[in-house]
Amino acid sequence: MKRRVLVTGGCGFIGTNASLAFESEGYSVLVLDNFSRSTSKINAVELAKHKNIEVLELDIRNAKKLDSAIKAFKPTLVLHLAAQVAVTTSLENPIEDFEINTLGSMNLLESLRFSRPSRVIFSSTNKVYGNLEKLEIVEGKSRYSYSNGKNQGVTEEQIFDPQSPYGCSKGAADKYFIDYNRSFGLDTIVLRQSCIYGKRQFGIEDQGWIAWFMISALKGQKVTVYGDGKQVRDALYVDDLCDLYLRIGQIENLGARVFNVGGGVDNSISVLELLEWLRSNVSPNLAWEFGKERLGDQKIFLSDNSALKKIIGWSPTTNLVQGLFNVWDWLESNSERVLN
Repeated sequence: MKRRVLVTGGCGFIGTNASLAFESEGYSVLVLDNFSRSTSKINAVELAKHKNIEVLELDIRNAKKLDSAIKAFKPTLVLHLAAQVAVTTSLENPIEDFEINTLGSMNLLESLRFSRPSRVIFSSTNKVYGNLEKLEIVEGKSRYSYSNGKNQGVTEEQIFDPQSPYGCSKGAADKYFIDYNRSFGLDTIVLRQSCIYGKRQFGIEDQGWIAWFMISALKGQKVTVYGDGKQVRDALYVDDLCDLYLRIGQIENLGARVFNVGGGVDNSISVLELLEWLRSNVSPNLAWEFGKERLGDQKIFLSDNSALKKIIGWSPTTNLVQGLFNVWDWLESNSERVLN
């Protein structure tokens, strides 16, 4: 049977990389995107060059058109990436955030429970865990760290406690994907993703911070650091994430599961550490200033990938330094597109 993957939000940063990865493995790919970001149209041009990738302009909030597209394509696998992705935007417009992340996801689930693909992968977020108040945090010179036995990161057993409109909207969808397996037998996998970075990322100040700092450096612009800059994330290179998507799409009899996924402890970096790395390695004149801490910004999040390694046999293979150089090289090589 021909393998057909539907990728919602497929012209975004992760979606473009994932669509190309699936196509390279012999899948026919249908990409859905509403082009709410102008850079998505840049990615669409690249995707359209591949004969087994079709790009369709469609907003997942339109249930009728979404259902028609699914019925016509008959996907065997679905990767749901379409989302409003910024905490700051959700605070400015929580209704739209809900409509995209929760209602849009429900539209997708309702269609899929009748079309029955073999598996559905949902890109959730570590923001469903909120600010992790019950984890004791230690402040160091350049970063925060855990102090109560969580040195290997946060597991899936962490308390579910979203604390922003974005966290709530993604968290509601997260729970619906789990329940649609229990209630309707839909084969769903939920990935609570940490910080993803890599090529084809047109970072902005509200989302995609690693790429955003690099783009600012290339433009010669001063960077604004919100808070003290000691916030830490585990950075996962996008090729490793796409490898995980491919593996999940090919493994049978997984059952409905939830996994945390990120770069892990070994690929963690703070805001200040990234800025210093950029100044030392690629942009000696980089400057920054400090602004007010953002609401809902976790001081530290590190993903414990143990469950993925045990069940899927997956762990990150791209070390952080190599990944950072890869992104910088890609941004420099595509400066005409990136810097406009």
